[in-house]
Amino acid sequence: MNSACINSLGLIVNIVGALMLLYFVPEINLVDKAALAKGHKTLVLEDLNQQQIDAYKRRVFLYRVGVILLVFGFILQLVSNYAGHWHL
Repeated sequence: MNSACINSLGLIVNIVGALMLLYFVPEINLVDKAALAKGHKTLVLEDLNQQQIDAYKRRVFLYRVGVILLVFGFILQLVSNYAGHWHL
């Protein structure tokens, strides 16, 4: 595998990781966003049910996978700079 392929693979992995970070941002909604957009500042505190807790844990897990993909992609791009020296 030549350095251009390694670099391209790293870039693709980075893009996937960045999209995962964008989509799976873990958040807990404490504010009614529709009311806030109308100028009302309402803080809504509710008990979370198990389904909401599981969904939150899944988002945190996928967010962490996105971070790992970003790091892995950067490592691949770094390796591609030296691939000619190592004869990969």
